[in-house]
Amino acid sequence: MRQPVIATEEAGVRLLRVDALRLGAVLHAVRVRRRLRQLDVAVRAGVSDVTVSRIERGRLDGVPFGTVSRVAAVLEIHVGLQAWSGMGISIAW
Repeated sequence: MRQPVIATEEAGVRLLRVDALRLGAVLHAVRVRRRLRQLDVAVRAGVSDVTVSRIERGRLDGVPFGTVSRVAAVLEIHVGLQAWSGMGISIAW
């Protein structure tokens, strides 16, 4: 079974730290493999290179999901969300 990328908390939904690090590592590896600089990705995604750096380091607090999704899309990676409740209800998009 695949590990979830998000978890519910009282304050809402936020990325688990370990999964944020894993996502950042994947984005970094793909960017480097494609010989792109953080600035190249940032310009194409319409964000700052500092934002790309934060995402690659798994520092997603305060980074909107749409921003992460746009950065991933530049690298031809689809990022989705999956939410679940304690009652076994799961929603993915």
